[in-house]
Amino acid sequence: MTLRSHALSLTLLALAAPGARVFAADAPAPDPGPQFSGFIEGSYNYNTNGAHLNNFHSFDHQANTFDLNHAQLTVSGHPKGDADLTYVASIDYGADNFHSSDEPASYVSVEQAYGEYTKGQWSLKAGKFDTYMGIETTDDNTPNPTVTRGFLFSLIEPFTHTGAVVIYQPTAM
Repeated sequence: MTLRSHALSLTLLALAAPGARVFAADAPAPDPGPQFSGFIEGSYNYNTNGAHLNNFHSFDHQANTFDLNHAQLTVSGHPKGDADLTYVASIDYGADNFHSSDEPASYVSVEQAYGEYTKGQWSLKAGKFDTYMGIETTDDNTPNPTVTRGFLFSLIEPFTHTGAVVIYQPTAM
């Protein structure tokens, strides 16, 4: 055998050895930095009664018009060098926002802004975050088919919570 074939044999043997790949697992994953995501959702709302206003609707009061229902920009990630800490902030714009008037200036809102610290099966989330109550959702881009604009959703359950919550996950997912 030549020197080249010996080197190839040793290389293949080293890669097949049980501890040969430890160097790749021990290397820290590169920090991707903040992750940005978002969506835009619009609609045309037609009232078959010919009225210009929709009664008993939470977000789409104007009828027979195009509407920018929801535009969202979300930034999330980990502070550099700390994989246990996560931050999320979502800024919303549009008629589906949680505002108290029909003035366009109030169409901008902070839907979520929280930090979450996870260690093992325990985590602590603090800030403003989406509700855990109910089955309906506020985000139109999720696969959840229960996105709604009706009064039952907006009058019965909260959209968000502000505060802190401790979460214990008994089994790994």
